[in-house]
Amino acid sequence: MQYFMAIDIGTTNLKVVAFSPSLQLLDKLLCANASVWADGAKREQSPDTLLTDLHRLVRQMINKYGQPMGVAFSSAMHALLLVDAAFQPITNFWIWSDTRAVKIAEKWKNTDTGYAFYESSGTPVHPMSPLLKIKYLSEEQPSLLQKAAYLLDIKSYVLAHWFGEAILDYSVASGTGLMDGRSLAWSEAALSWLRIEQSQLARLVDPQQLLFGLKPNVQEATGLDKHVPVVAGGADGPLANYGAEIDDTKYPVMTIGTSGAVRIRKSEFEVAKNQALFCYYLKKGNYVIGGASNNGGNVFAWLKNLMGENIDYEQILANGEPGAGGLMFLPYLNGERAPFWDAGIEATFIGINSQHGQQEFIRAVMEGVMLHHTWMLEALEAQSSQVFERFYVSGGFTASAAWVQMLADMSEKELLVGQSEEASARGAARIGLEAIGKLDGEKQRVEALQQILPNRTKAEAYRSLKWKFKEKVNQKSRKNRS
Repeated sequence: MQYFMAIDIGTTNLKVVAFSPSLQLLDKLLCANASVWADGAKREQSPDTLLTDLHRLVRQMINKYGQPMGVAFSSAMHALLLVDAAFQPITNFWIWSDTRAVKIAEKWKNTDTGYAFYESSGTPVHPMSPLLKIKYLSEEQPSLLQKAAYLLDIKSYVLAHWFGEAILDYSVASGTGLMDGRSLAWSEAALSWLRIEQSQLARLVDPQQLLFGLKPNVQEATGLDKHVPVVAGGADGPLANYGAEIDDTKYPVMTIGTSGAVRIRKSEFEVAKNQALFCYYLKKGNYVIGGASNNGGNVFAWLKNLMGENIDYEQILANGEPGAGGLMFLPYLNGERAPFWDAGIEATFIGINSQHGQQEFIRAVMEGVMLHHTWMLEALEAQSSQVFERFYVSGGFTASAAWVQMLADMSEKELLVGQSEEASARGAARIGLEAIGKLDGEKQRVEALQQILPNRTKAEAYRSLKWKFKEKVNQKSRKNRS
């Protein structure tokens, strides 16, 4: 069977996905990535386990279908890994959700230095950023930092073991806080601030760069032939836009899975004056601007764990009225990123009284998640100086018709519900097939998307609620109070 292999390295799952040359999903293999949760701030994953699992899944796919036409990578952003000169790990991966650098972020975010780093890199000043993780190490664990020959991330670690050289694409690098988004080079100002050398970082390449020299031990472990073209690929967020079934230069793409994000593709590097949004590289002449949330489907999972599985959540959402009887929930169980980037903000119920029961609490939680995602969409509109009439949605939340309708009502926009699976992997396959000149007549399928229109009566009811929600969040956020 003729297929292209996309390797999607997330922090929740590792996936190896087979696509046809026309980007139809053929098959996928996956395994869960286990995290080490030592305390409230620490989020780590094992690099050795990742490499072993990756090689196993690649071999399984090749055993099933033979050699692929090519391989391309999608990977999670914002991870940090310290390795020695032989690329052996000194630490685990510090993944995006690690918040040990929260005090560093609070100290520098609203300074001229902090804004200069954001304006240069497009990465907001937040503890997710490797820039701040390295700064934290330089202040709190300098002896550990001094042991490192290289400061890598998830993808550059894998590529170092595959090709014997630390390599990283511009797309993932644009989320480190260390790369200048305009020159596409490591920032001399950032390196100087951290007192590290450029030689400690990976060599930067374009996402469509072909990589050569697959090591013999990797060929043996994976079964991958050394003549199969390997493409660097990009970051999972930008690639999710590129893999969407819509023109993402015209319409924003909102994805809500475990976490959430809203993004749109632009032709130039662009940052927001208030650091509300990120700007990450996709490919030549293409950047992705948007915001990401820590709180999406994981909030619903928390709710179900508390309330139980034997509840008709769909009916409660479909039949209830906007506002949950005056009960409001700020959904920040995991701190928050866009649009206000406060890792320390906490979840809160507001307005509880004796008349509130199970249904009001359920509706308030679900409304809280959508109120926040609507806020991110409005921030993107403000940055783009335009009002979007419609936007594309995808992710696990689309399994709930009532939750999708709630988003349409709150945003007062038409929703185009995507049916495709594995958008990040599909974006990687698209990048890779373009790079090797084998993309076969892909067609955008906007006409095939499910269209959801807002309920105007409920939309009107949500207008005052959206304003009140922002007011309460701004009062609670330590950033906005300071």
